[in-house]
Amino acid sequence: RKMIHIIAVMILTFFISWTPYTIVNLLVTFNKSGNGSYVSRRVVLHERKFSKGLYATAPALFAKTSTFWSPLVYCFMDGEIRLAVLRVWGDVKRWIRITYFGGGQRIVT
Repeated sequence: RKMIHIIAVMILTFFISWTPYTIVNLLVTFNKSGNGSYVSRRVVLHERKFSKGLYATAPALFAKTSTFWSPLVYCFMDGEIRLAVLRVWGDVKRWIRITYFGGGQRIVT
């Protein structure tokens, strides 16, 4: 039951991440200008704007964040994985403290 909940959240985050990119690409791809127009003239003007610059780049970058959300969903929703990540994070913090700060010893001046 918990795994079904995790899978549902992962599917939801995937759709949220990729929907803006899909909409922009569909507008650009299937939008015809001229006599055989599929959509209104107003959408044709918006298509020119959506196919360039930030309007085209932002949805693409947001879509790529779907690879970021999956590990977070696993980490926060599954107790075993969360404990393993916290244990590893503690080891990393300890290694940083020993390596860069001399083992955590405080220097009193």
